Amino acid sequence: MSFLTKGQIPRIGSVQQKDPPAVNIANLALDFKGRTLTNPNRDFLLEVARKNVEGFSAGDKFGFNSDIGIGTEDIVSQGGTVNILSSGSQLAVKSSDVNDDAGDAGANTVKLFYLDTNFVEQNEIIIMNGQNLVNTVATNILRPFRMIVTSAGASLSNEGNIELVNTGDTLTFLQIDALENQTLSTFFTVPAGKTMYILDWIIASGRTGKEALCKLQATADNDGTNLPGLFATKKILTLTASSQQLSFPAPLCLKERVDIKVRATGTGANTPVSSSYCFVLVDNLI
Repeated sequence: MSFLTKGQIPRIGSVQQKDPPAVNIANLALDFKGRTLTNPNRDFLLEVARKNVEGFSAGDKFGFNSDIGIGTEDIVSQGGTVNILSSGSQLAVKSSDVNDDAGDAGANTVKLFYLDTNFVEQNEIIIMNGQNLVNTVATNILRPFRMIVTSAGASLSNEGNIELVNTGDTLTFLQIDALENQTLSTFFTVPAGKTMYILDWIIASGRTGKEALCKLQATADNDGTNLPGLFATKKILTLTASSQQLSFPAPLCLKERVDIKVRATGTGANTPVSSSYCFVLVDNLI
């Protein structure tokens, strides 16, 4: 076996592998197959948020659990542990209030965002029917991750809790709390063909004298590759009626199909916990 000496260029067959050029973040898109910034002198992440960098997109997830209690729950509006589908499914929407109905005072329509069985992002607008179940048209829903009220009556908001459930109404996947107009859920899945880079993590607990042990978890090994169903702790904090923000100088890298969520273990009843994280999704290079 021979080894390269300093300065040698490795060869694979007859092709020379040159050292990659240094990356200037202001021109980062140019280092990814000709993707271009419309104005490279502006802040790179700002340009990503403005959708001016081809192949890059910015996002965030934020969640709330009003009562962790003595035990462990995910930071999602409906509480408990997130239900995760194992196959593509048709789901249904319902409200706890009759006024969340087409033409009534509450929410008239909601928009569901989800990944299909190929882990590709899709969405569907659903017309509300109060406390009655309304089935989705889609039958290939695998990872629902957000709902938002898109039209409402005089109250300008959903008057009841709107749930996304299975058609048998035995499992809840998402919930829009009354008057919120949007789900509060830290659960997310990296879409197919993307790599996620988490930039920061914010966590807050609101119960004086009661600790909350909070964890940012993902179904990924140390290099970000998906390990289906195996949530590993990536960051951990203990809080008592306080908040913390962790910024990651080296962003947390998670690859396609990885599931992410925030969990908390409480030591007393009525412990509210909120959390959020910001990220950039980058198209995988072919």
